Amino acid sequence: MVKRNYLPLKTTVKVSTQTQLPLHLVITHPQYRFIDLFAGIGGFRIALEKLGGRCLGYSEIDKQAIQVYQQNFISYLNSDEIAFGDVSKISNLPDNLDLIVGGVPCQPWSVAGCLRGFEDPRGKLWFDVIKLVQKSQPKSFIFENVSGLASPRNRENLQLIIDELTSCGYQVYWQLLNAYDFGLPQNRERVFIVGIRKDIDNYERFEFPLPLGIHPKVLDILEDIKNIQPVKKVKLSADTLFNGFVPPSRTRFQKEDELNDFFIFSDLRNGHTTIHSWDIIKTTERQKSICLALLKLRRSKKYGEKDGH
Repeated sequence: MVKRNYLPLKTTVKVSTQTQLPLHLVITHPQYRFIDLFAGIGGFRIALEKLGGRCLGYSEIDKQAIQVYQQNFISYLNSDEIAFGDVSKISNLPDNLDLIVGGVPCQPWSVAGCLRGFEDPRGKLWFDVIKLVQKSQPKSFIFENVSGLASPRNRENLQLIIDELTSCGYQVYWQLLNAYDFGLPQNRERVFIVGIRKDIDNYERFEFPLPLGIHPKVLDILEDIKNIQPVKKVKLSADTLFNGFVPPSRTRFQKEDELNDFFIFSDLRNGHTTIHSWDIIKTTERQKSICLALLKLRRSKKYGEKDGH
C-alpha cells in the first residue's frame, strides 16, 4: 500500500528448497527493512517479503504462534533476526527502520471482546506501539484492526490513536478495506492505518488501493469443489425466508430476497446463512453435534483462559 517510489517492488529473490513451506522467498538483496509486531503466524510477513522486504525482528507472546512462526520463517534460515517478545517490554528497535507493521490486538474493539476499548489491557497496547514509533522513527508504518475500531462507538478512540501517531511526526491515513475487494472470497473488513514520516519525499501523496473489480468465490480456489456448478439463486420473499423479519447482521452480499451463496465458510459464525464445512463433506449426525457444541462453547471461560481458544 506504500508508494512504489518509496518501497520498490523489484528485488532479488531465490526460492527455498526447504519443505516447511510450499514456497518461500528468501531475500538476498532486500529493498527495505521492517519489524513485525504482533506477528502471529506471519501473515504480514509473507506479503512484505514478496514485496522485497527483510524482517529484522518480530514480537509475539503466544507460544503456539511463535512455534509456527519460527518453523516457517526462522529455524531453517539460520536467521539472526531478533525475537522481541512482549511488545510492552521492548526498549529499543534497530536504527534506520523503513517500516513497522502489526495487527494490534482487536478484541477491545469487537463485540467478542465486550467492547472495553482502552479499559482492556490489550487496548492499552496501542500506547506501547505509539511509544515505539515515536522513539524509533521508522520511515513508515502499517497497522490493522477490526472494523469495530471505526464504528461510531469507537470513533473517538480511533481519532485519539491517529492524533498520537500524527504528533510523532507522521502523515497518517486510515481506511476500512474489505478482503473481498482485493481477490479473496471472504467478507472480511479491517481498518488499515498507514503513516509516512513527513520528511519523506511525497509523503502527502499516499493513496489507498482501489478495489480490483474482480469477484472471487471459494469455487475458484478450493480444488475439491472447483468442478461443482454454482446453483442459480432462487428469489424468495422476506416473509418466506425470515417470517417477515430480516436479521440485522446481513452483509452487502446477502440480499433480503435470497439465501446467501457467497460464503462456503462464513465469517458470521453459525449465522442464519452459514454453510459449515461439515455441511459440505460427508459427516455423521454425531460428528455434526460435536462440531456445533465446539462452535457454541468456544468462548466459554471454563474450558480455557484464551478468547476463542
